[in-house]
Amino acid sequence: MPDGARKSGLALPVAVIVLAAAAGTLALMWSRLQSDVPEVSDPMVASTDCDESMRVVHDRREFCPGNRIEVYKYAGLEPPVETGHTTDLVVGEGRTGTVMGPVPSPVDGSPSVARVLWDAQDWPDPEGVLVPRPEFESTVHADHLRLLQ
Repeated sequence: MPDGARKSGLALPVAVIVLAAAAGTLALMWSRLQSDVPEVSDPMVASTDCDESMRVVHDRREFCPGNRIEVYKYAGLEPPVETGHTTDLVVGEGRTGTVMGPVPSPVDGSPSVARVLWDAQDWPDPEGVLVPRPEFESTVHADHLRLLQ
């Protein structure tokens, strides 16, 4: 058998082993990278661990008293009467709190509005200035909320 044929017969198995080892290393590195990424919940995930009469419900979203929530899209302005601050505050992405229970919607009476105890946190005013506020309660429509994990 010629010398070149013997060398080429080894090249393929060696290449396969090297590629398999590289793929395994990449898979291990990818899983470690993914574990460092904070998990963000799907806004459509529901919580049904409470009595139906206590659920805040909108579309496929359901929240129960005690659920930790986050605003994931702009939800409007909170007036001074709710926040205790001198100007409106923006209820935008990233505000966090705890669901206290449902409030009947002023539009149709459905339980789609949540009473929320907002965490002490910095709130932006309409000019973008961050205002530190202690905990306070107000309402927000469930369409703007997602469960925190």
